[in-house]
Order: sequence, then structure tokens, then C-alpha cells
Amino acid sequence: MTSESTEDKKIYQLNFLISPQLDSSQSEDFLNEIKSLVSRFGEVLNEELPKRIRLSYPINKKKEAFFCFVEFQGKPEQIDELKKELEKEKNILRYLLTIKKDGIKKKSKEARRIKKKPAFSQSEIKEKEEETDKEKKVELKEIEKKLGKILDK
Repeated sequence: MTSESTEDKKIYQLNFLISPQLDSSQSEDFLNEIKSLVSRFGEVLNEELPKRIRLSYPINKKKEAFFCFVEFQGKPEQIDELKKELEKEKNILRYLLTIKKDGIKKKSKEARRIKKKPAFSQSEIKEKEEETDKEKKVELKEIEKKLGKILDK
């Protein structure tokens, strides 16, 4: 007997647009159909009820659609089969299936909190500038001496 471990399963998020030809109750029924389809390939964790939205550009000559998502946990090997089943659905205008990664947001927030420290403090920068000014003055004096020797010859 093999027990399924959660280590080989990943969390996915399925975002999709449902045809606006359905009304609100039909779109909720369709969401339940999609949830049952997804449950064949994994465990449904979260969902959002269909929300009617205006599209930025027409899809299949439609300017509105119902947007919803289903979050589920499943095995990567079964995702291709799920995609084939989703493509067969006539009421889905578009879908996007992504792997959900929780650690990315946390890391980016931490990265924003860390302020970059300048390589040198203001006092160190002033000291370096003063040193280079002194070196330039010494070099100019040496050049003047050498020019004087050359001209005297």
C-alpha cells in the first residue's frame, strides 16, 4: 500500500472566465461542475464565486464574462489531463492554470525591508576626497619641479 504524501503534490490556482450567456445561478452551477472536475485530479482547497466583470478586450466577441478561480492541491502528472478536460468545456472563454508559491511574496517583502547601505559613509567619502586632493597637489608640485629642471637646461 502506498500512501499519498503531500510532498509530491503542489498547490495550483485555476483562474477562468465563464461565458456571459449564462446567468448568475447557471454560472454558480458551472463553477460546481468545474470543482467536481478538479476534484477528480486533486483536492479543492478554496474557490471564489463567479463575479461578472467587463473585459479589457473582447474574447470570442464577448465584452463581459464571469470570473472565478479554484485553488486545489494535486499531482503534477495529472495536470495535462485536467487541461485537456478544461479545453473541452464550451462555456470557458479562457483559463490560466498556475502553481501557487507562498514563499515568493514573503521574500519580496523582506527584500523591500532591507535598505541598501552605502559602501562608504559621508565622513569616509570626505576623507577619501581630501586624500585625493592632497595627492593631486603633491603631483602638481612634482610636475612643476620637473618642468623647471627641463626648462633650465
